[in-house]
Amino acid sequence: MSRRQFLRTSGGLYLVVAGGALAGPLGCGAGDGADDEPDGSLASGVVLCDPALCAGCLRCALTCSALHDGGGVGIADARLGTATGSVADQLAGVRGAVETCRQCPAVTAADGQLVSPACVAACPHGAARIAPLGDPVYGDSRVRIIDPERCVGCGSCVAACPYHHPLLTAAGARKCDLCLGLEDAPACVAACPASALSYHEPWTDSVPRPFPWEDAG
Repeated sequence: MSRRQFLRTSGGLYLVVAGGALAGPLGCGAGDGADDEPDGSLASGVVLCDPALCAGCLRCALTCSALHDGGGVGIADARLGTATGSVADQLAGVRGAVETCRQCPAVTAADGQLVSPACVAACPHGAARIAPLGDPVYGDSRVRIIDPERCVGCGSCVAACPYHHPLLTAAGARKCDLCLGLEDAPACVAACPASALSYHEPWTDSVPRPFPWEDAG
């Protein structure tokens, strides 16, 4: 089984390996870069999209882009988008259900070792990381972020993510930051006319286990 399949089939907070349930809930990956060891921290929340309701109108992406990086034109600065993981496809009018960052926890492998979230583990530059406790922007949320000062746009995080997120642009990778430091809650959720997006806070208490619309195979 590939790492992508391993992460995707974990689904909720518990994972079954080799016929036995792993002890305890899955934790989140390590904090500040590719060299950190995974720990048990979880993100403060997560935005989910139900593809049965999403029409691909990208109003969420327009709202997201307007809030980030000084309010870019169109969806160029959006932190969520189509499942292809490509802003270029969005600009070309490709339609599909929106993919969001699942704020993945770390997963426990068969040997009992914690494995960092895919994007964090794959980034060779430490750009994909978990915001440290007491971050001046993200507080104690432990949200998974892309550090634009470190990101070189190599696409390793996108290739590793089992949910085709982050989005890769000419300026580098981008991913959902839950609008922390910008809004009281993710603005995309309120912007969706079909109520396809939902915000679950805290992550462990309200996230469906597994996500009900996902194919676990």
